Amino acid sequence: MNPIRILDSFGEFYSAFHEDRPIFIHYQFDLLRVGDFHTLEEIARATFKMPIVSVCVPPFDKSKPLRFVVVTEDQFAHLIVLNNGKFRILSSSSLEDKVTLCHTLLVDAQGRPHLLFENGTLIRLSRNDTNVTNVNWPPPKVLRVVRMCALPAFENQLSAFPNSASFSAFIRTENSCQITTWFVDFNENRVYEGPTTITLSYQSQYISPFFFKQEDQVFAAFPLNEIDKCDDIIACSNFYHGTTYVATNSGQLLSVTKNGLKHVANLNEPPVRIETNGTDFIYLNADGSLISPVSGFTFPIPHFFRLEEYNSILIRCGLSNINPFPIIPPPPPQLAFASIETDKVTTNSGAVWKAPHKIVASNSARQKNEEFIIVATTASIHIIKSNVSKGDLNLLFEKNWESAITAVAISSTNYAVASVDNRVYVSSFVGEPYSFTFQQSLCLALSLSETTLASGFTDGLFILASLKDRGPIFTVNPFKSPVKSVMHITDDSTVVEWGEATGLVTADNIQWIKLPSFPAANFASFGSGLLALATSQSLGIYNFVQRKLIAKIPIRVIGVCSSGNRFFALTIRNELIILYFHRDITVDHQSIIDIDEPLAIAAVDETVYVICTKFISVFDMRGHKLDTVEISNPPRYYGAASRGLFVAFSRNVWYISRDQSTKRIPHDKGNITGFAVIDDDRFVISTNSRLLICFCEGLKVIFSTITKISKKVSSLKCYNSKIDGPIDTVLAIFDDSSIQKWPIPQPASNIETVTKD
Repeated sequence: MNPIRILDSFGEFYSAFHEDRPIFIHYQFDLLRVGDFHTLEEIARATFKMPIVSVCVPPFDKSKPLRFVVVTEDQFAHLIVLNNGKFRILSSSSLEDKVTLCHTLLVDAQGRPHLLFENGTLIRLSRNDTNVTNVNWPPPKVLRVVRMCALPAFENQLSAFPNSASFSAFIRTENSCQITTWFVDFNENRVYEGPTTITLSYQSQYISPFFFKQEDQVFAAFPLNEIDKCDDIIACSNFYHGTTYVATNSGQLLSVTKNGLKHVANLNEPPVRIETNGTDFIYLNADGSLISPVSGFTFPIPHFFRLEEYNSILIRCGLSNINPFPIIPPPPPQLAFASIETDKVTTNSGAVWKAPHKIVASNSARQKNEEFIIVATTASIHIIKSNVSKGDLNLLFEKNWESAITAVAISSTNYAVASVDNRVYVSSFVGEPYSFTFQQSLCLALSLSETTLASGFTDGLFILASLKDRGPIFTVNPFKSPVKSVMHITDDSTVVEWGEATGLVTADNIQWIKLPSFPAANFASFGSGLLALATSQSLGIYNFVQRKLIAKIPIRVIGVCSSGNRFFALTIRNELIILYFHRDITVDHQSIIDIDEPLAIAAVDETVYVICTKFISVFDMRGHKLDTVEISNPPRYYGAASRGLFVAFSRNVWYISRDQSTKRIPHDKGNITGFAVIDDDRFVISTNSRLLICFCEGLKVIFSTITKISKKVSSLKCYNSKIDGPIDTVLAIFDDSSIQKWPIPQPASNIETVTKD
């Protein structure tokens, strides 16, 4: 049964009441806040030492102060009350179990809250009476517990067991997936089986503890009841009082009861979170805007987001459009002295030179007060000179050509001709004789300065060559798309156009002037000049530079990544789909894999990693499971290197190599608030006050401060500032949208030991 959630940093929202006032509870990493449900005004906030794993809200009396439980990563459960605009901890209990274990909050007849974990540990969270016991649950037939949730009491339950509470558990047995019901007798600390067991498809979609979706049909679980058909559901409310609110992938908001579906609203875009108090609702968009439709108020929720990079081009998802960055301002336009029409050249003053045949290529260059123009017909070239102040046109040189001409260029002394025989010929037309020839693929664009030749080819290759040395200075092929045009700005800098991308190319790098934009997406992946964009409805593969959709998977995906010439996608049905690109996109593999609660996918060569809530599962390219790595805290960030995967938690980083060995790198000096991979031996993290680089080769680790920071990091990315160069730059985006970059330093000398499995 698939969850709705993917790995993100928005946190969770819960609806409750405080002294008859409707409020929401929001936790996000280590931050806890309570706000007014209608105005979104913040009532109280607190920052915990360790990140929050879960919030559990017990059944409540609306007229009384808010009371709830917070579970944190340092294995503590805190019973908290809201009092006079401040949080007060009534009790704190140490947990002996990993906080990634499924758990739910149950309340006994005296109103005391209890946390029940999937291994049977039962912890009473009372101000003056804490207790830990084991209720000998689940039974041996249960292989895995996937979900747990408190339920209202069953019929006749409280008459037979007055001090009891019921719950549901979604479980995996050897041969089936089941939603099961149970109740705890607190007098005997014993669990009894409830009245309902539902066997369902492994590919069913988890909506809430009370509803699930199988194929396109929505079912109520208690009692089992077929409700109605519905589109893919991408978000669901946590509050339940007979009604659950869900959002579909088309932005429809529906209320779900055991009797049917009811249309509530149409949203501008599918939300990432929704919550209801049974009457009204609030929702969170992918850009972090928390919205209350009742009041019209919006509240920003800062969050960490991933950046994808390709050839120094960065992509951010979650906004209304995808606008790749960074870009620089374009150079000033070069004013034309003459116009070139079908078969003639006309100066601004009206002088005309007529070509013997149709002009197929042309170029011009200015040197002081003189303009040099070269035009080509299919089989000849003609060089014309004009005095700018006089506006005349004089033929200097012409020559027949054996092969059809594709491009020409000129300077004050030299000219260049490209032809369909894949040759580029450079020669002087004044002064000392000079010439050279080279051969590549078909050349489509040429430009000459006094010292360099720029040439662009049909396969996307660009070459900046030295006229003096008769050889390349800089060669680059960022896209497998034909070069449309090249134009010198200075002797050694050229504006080059590939499809809808334009770059300023110098002797050693590219800076982007124009990049194509794309429609909004939830997440993205770059690979081999292609861009994969995942929306709430499908996965599209685009030729980036042509902005052209070339393949589509018509189902929502949990994640997408690339490695080499392959894209790896994991759908909401637990299907692993591998696409291979070589001229065309083909399906290399498709199969259903055995995972629970997937959050993200990553790939290194032919190894696939699926990050789940309690495990990291490792597969080969044919969907065969190679390894399962159990994790003890929620994963926060991840990044693939060339030989393995990094997964970052709040206080440590794990490196899982292709050979399935795991290295654990601790960081005890503050929570990790951002993460970016450099290579297999280095990564960058942020804390609340510093940006640090870690060198982790072998069994040693070195942390070194890059800089101190005073603002919250919203994104980190390490990339190469020079195309085809080494990764040498770390970029940070802060919560005020400001961007800063630093060179990646060498590590310091203080060394700490790490453990390796």
